[in-house]
Amino acid sequence: MKLRWMMTKGAMLFVFFFVGQVLVMAQENSPEQKPGYDKSKDVGVKAPENADVPFDGSQKSLEANWEMWPKPEMPITWSLVDNPTGQDKVLMTNGGKRWGTHDLVTQKKYTDFECHVDFVMMGPRGDDKAEGYANSGVYLQNRYEMQIESPKGKNAKAPYEWKIGPHGIGAFCMERVPDVNAWRPNGQWQSFHFLFTAAKWEGNKALEPARVTVWWNGVKIHNNVPIKHANGGVAVSPSPEGLKLQEHGQDVRFRNIWIVDRSAKQKNEMSKPDKIEIRQSMLGYRDTLLFYTLKKQRAILVVSIDNQDETFPMTGKLYQFKQGTTEEGLKKWINNQHSDGLFVDIPTPLSTENLPKEFCEVTATEQTGTSQNSGPRPGKFKDFKVTFAIKVQNVGKEFKLPAFTDTATVHVESK
Repeated sequence: MKLRWMMTKGAMLFVFFFVGQVLVMAQENSPEQKPGYDKSKDVGVKAPENADVPFDGSQKSLEANWEMWPKPEMPITWSLVDNPTGQDKVLMTNGGKRWGTHDLVTQKKYTDFECHVDFVMMGPRGDDKAEGYANSGVYLQNRYEMQIESPKGKNAKAPYEWKIGPHGIGAFCMERVPDVNAWRPNGQWQSFHFLFTAAKWEGNKALEPARVTVWWNGVKIHNNVPIKHANGGVAVSPSPEGLKLQEHGQDVRFRNIWIVDRSAKQKNEMSKPDKIEIRQSMLGYRDTLLFYTLKKQRAILVVSIDNQDETFPMTGKLYQFKQGTTEEGLKKWINNQHSDGLFVDIPTPLSTENLPKEFCEVTATEQTGTSQNSGPRPGKFKDFKVTFAIKVQNVGKEFKLPAFTDTATVHVESK
């Protein structure tokens, strides 16, 4: 009896030790511990004011904003089910036993956009358990598939050591694997956050491929990469298309789906303002300053990109001027912010506003060469092309800062 009790106690201690080790490993390998983790791209991030929200947890939003693929006339087969970690309703794949027959796509079509999708992998459909294999996907423009898949075989036993292949989670299916493994276990909510620019065309001739930056669970896994391969859905062409979610036969659930239309053809979108770029002073290379003039709004946006290292911290500040301020006056004001030749008769801003960090963001960087500092402090510098996005920002009751993307050159001293 005593021997049996001791054996039972030993087994229990082993189980507790094993579970504890698994929990410690999960914590140490969590996306939050990865370099560059960005909480504003992770699960639960709220939709901006200008975002389309095609699913709000209701059947009404599902029927109003989505349709089946490849047969849009088919009644919607996907289900509203309980959130496995909360009290709300979420969207579950349903209707098919193989991929490509019962997918769900937004009725609205997009060209350039920012998009966020939260998802949770459960496993086989029907038992409501977060165990076993699950598969789905998010299709940008109903073409380019970002794979959702739980690991199989030996990778299921060591998911944090999984060397994800071209058909694994976070990969653009059969085209490009993720730079980082940002895995979370089945039953935990995960997220993809996309910044997508459509391919450029001249008629039916492709001039440039589509490009995309992707964060998985707040970790950047694709940095402004070209994508060319359509994996099901619509063939690669100039047409705008919807955001598609894939049905693969397993239980995968979605929530917090939102899309910001960034297309230059977006209705009522303001054009990108005039720009002056400054990256040198009398001493040579400096932080890159960009001055954007919004003439009709009598406003100037000043963007600064730090050149101290290759993390490129970025800030934005908006200056508004009184009615009647001339274009010439705005030019003089800009001159006085970066030049030693100062004008006396310059306008004074009525108000200033710092842009929140999430509205002023570097999205991609690329070294383009090297150069020598031409100022009195000689040195060798790396030349970078920095791509960034400015998001729509409401300022006061009447002013709206336009959304746009742009590039700038930044010189970083070689250490």
